[in-house]
Amino acid sequence: MGRDADIRTSDRMLHNTLWLLDHCLGRRNVDRVLATMRTRVRERIAASLASKPGAEIRPVDRRRDLSPEEFCREYLDKGIPVVLEGAASEWSATRKWTPEWLAANYGGTPVRLINISVEDVASTEHRHEGEVTTLGKTIEDMLAGSRAYPRFLPLLHEHPELTRDFDLDWLASMRGRFHSRTLYQMFLGSAGTNTGLHSAMANNLFVQTHGRKRWLLFSPVYNPVFDPPLERSSYFLSRVDAEAPDLEAFPLFRYVDGYETEIEAGDILYNPPFYWHQVTNPTLSIGVGYRWLGWPSIARSSLTQTLLTLLATNPPVWKVTGNKADFTKTYVSAK
Repeated sequence: MGRDADIRTSDRMLHNTLWLLDHCLGRRNVDRVLATMRTRVRERIAASLASKPGAEIRPVDRRRDLSPEEFCREYLDKGIPVVLEGAASEWSATRKWTPEWLAANYGGTPVRLINISVEDVASTEHRHEGEVTTLGKTIEDMLAGSRAYPRFLPLLHEHPELTRDFDLDWLASMRGRFHSRTLYQMFLGSAGTNTGLHSAMANNLFVQTHGRKRWLLFSPVYNPVFDPPLERSSYFLSRVDAEAPDLEAFPLFRYVDGYETEIEAGDILYNPPFYWHQVTNPTLSIGVGYRWLGWPSIARSSLTQTLLTLLATNPPVWKVTGNKADFTKTYVSAK
């Protein structure tokens, strides 16, 4: 999926070189000299993709009782997503975490809502920050039928006792070699909510603890198709709606291969570094992204995006590092 042969290596390298130059020098300045090259690269990429018979959306592999060695060899080292079916079904988080339980025990925790749905990301003028409220009030609204979606919550860092509801030794065993900076981020979404197409540097084992979550995933090989706005941020957004793409605005999306899956409580999805993903909650959903920086897999996935992330200025990478697990601070501070 997302084979390098879909786009010639030389054209991907030229696209990535222009992307880096745009980041460092500004698009207008680059196009004063290299606009013709950009046009030709785009035309060749379009021709390569148009030679395909069409897009292929395949189910993510589902595996049970996968050992850490098998996981690293077959998925992490190859940068391929996989569902570890039922891997967390006996964990305390899956057995006891419900919206009501979280509200009763952590309802006073402040929550910053952010606007990053498909509709938000598609707008060129969307406002990043939603309201600042409490977890208890948000859950009350969700249970009453609102479409609230607290994302990227650093709840497990603010209340470290919650990490005891996970098998931390098992999670650590799945990280492979040369890793650093482990983070936990909670997602608590109302039924029918979504997050727009995006990608980021970290490896992610996403633990679904309550309800169901649908994922669409795409290789970074297709970065030229997703055409993320140049924002100099430490993450990447696309205005493509992967569920219902506007093929007039993004005609090459019809040739993009991808994966789809729906996970339920007890499942764990591995989302590789820089893999584009769009997520929908068919039901009220609770999950936690267990993220880490696995440097070999990061560099293999996209060296260009690794450099762009490390060179981020919106906000600066030192500020992103200082925000730790609280991505909402990073997101609302971006211009």
